[in-house]
Amino acid sequence: MMGAHISTEDLSCELRHCWTEVLAVAMLAPTSYLLVLFAMRLAPVSHIAIGSYFGSRFLNGGHTARRLAGSSLIVAGVIAVTLN
Repeated sequence: MMGAHISTEDLSCELRHCWTEVLAVAMLAPTSYLLVLFAMRLAPVSHIAIGSYFGSRFLNGGHTARRLAGSSLIVAGVIAVTLN
Protein backbone atom coordinates (compact mmCIF):
# COMPACT_ATOMS: atom_id res chain seq x y z
CA MET A 1 0.00 0.00 0.00
CA MET A 2 1.43 3.33 -1.01
CA GLY A 3 1.09 6.37 1.17
CA ALA A 4 2.79 9.53 2.26
CA HIS A 5 5.57 9.12 4.79
CA ILE A 6 6.49 12.13 6.84
CA SER A 7 8.61 12.52 9.94
CA THR A 8 7.09 13.78 13.16
CA GLU A 9 9.25 16.91 13.00
CA ASP A 10 7.98 17.74 9.52
CA LEU A 11 4.41 17.05 10.61
CA SER A 12 4.62 19.30 13.65
CA CYS A 13 6.19 22.06 11.55
CA GLU A 14 3.43 21.74 8.96
CA LEU A 15 0.72 21.85 11.63
CA ARG A 16 2.24 24.98 13.19
CA HIS A 17 2.24 26.77 9.84
CA CYS A 18 -1.08 25.51 8.46
CA TRP A 19 -3.22 24.96 11.56
CA THR A 20 -6.12 27.06 10.21
CA GLU A 21 -6.34 24.98 7.03
CA VAL A 22 -6.16 21.75 9.03
CA LEU A 23 -8.95 22.95 11.32
CA ALA A 24 -11.11 24.03 8.35
CA VAL A 25 -10.75 20.68 6.60
CA ALA A 26 -11.37 18.80 9.85
CA MET A 27 -14.65 20.65 10.28
CA LEU A 28 -15.84 20.88 6.68
CA ALA A 29 -15.22 17.28 5.58
CA PRO A 30 -17.74 15.72 8.02
CA THR A 31 -20.13 18.59 7.38
CA SER A 32 -20.15 17.88 3.64
CA TYR A 33 -20.89 14.22 4.32
CA LEU A 34 -23.80 15.16 6.60
CA LEU A 35 -25.16 17.49 3.92
CA VAL A 36 -25.08 14.65 1.40
CA LEU A 37 -26.97 12.41 3.81
CA PHE A 38 -29.51 15.17 4.42
CA ALA A 39 -29.93 15.69 0.67
CA MET A 40 -30.52 11.96 0.23
CA ARG A 41 -33.43 12.18 2.63
CA LEU A 42 -35.01 14.95 0.56
CA ALA A 43 -34.24 13.93 -3.02
CA PRO A 44 -33.85 10.70 -4.96
CA VAL A 45 -30.35 9.28 -5.09
CA SER A 46 -30.20 9.76 -8.85
CA HIS A 47 -30.65 13.53 -8.46
CA ILE A 48 -27.77 13.67 -6.02
CA ALA A 49 -25.51 11.66 -8.32
CA ILE A 50 -26.40 13.92 -11.25
CA GLY A 51 -25.83 17.01 -9.09
CA SER A 52 -22.45 15.66 -8.06
CA TYR A 53 -21.48 15.13 -11.68
CA PHE A 54 -22.61 18.56 -12.87
CA GLY A 55 -21.07 20.29 -9.86
CA SER A 56 -17.73 18.71 -10.64
CA ARG A 57 -18.08 19.40 -14.34
CA PHE A 58 -19.18 23.05 -14.24
CA LEU A 59 -17.09 24.13 -11.26
CA ASN A 60 -13.97 22.51 -12.72
CA GLY A 61 -13.39 20.57 -9.54
CA GLY A 62 -11.05 18.06 -11.15
CA HIS A 63 -10.67 14.41 -10.19
CA THR A 64 -14.13 13.72 -11.60
CA ALA A 65 -13.68 9.95 -11.78
CA ARG A 66 -12.41 9.79 -8.21
CA ARG A 67 -15.26 11.97 -6.93
CA LEU A 68 -17.88 9.91 -8.76
CA ALA A 69 -16.35 6.70 -7.39
CA GLY A 70 -16.48 8.13 -3.88
CA SER A 71 -20.06 9.29 -4.36
CA SER A 72 -20.99 5.84 -5.64
CA LEU A 73 -19.49 4.22 -2.54
CA ILE A 74 -21.43 6.59 -0.29
CA VAL A 75 -24.64 5.85 -2.17
CA ALA A 76 -23.96 2.10 -1.92
CA GLY A 77 -23.41 2.47 1.83
CA VAL A 78 -26.64 4.41 2.29
CA ILE A 79 -28.54 1.81 0.26
CA ALA A 80 -27.00 -1.01 2.32
CA VAL A 81 -28.02 0.70 5.56
CA THR A 82 -31.52 1.32 4.19
CA LEU A 83 -32.02 -2.32 3.20
CA ASN A 84 -31.07 -3.66 6.65
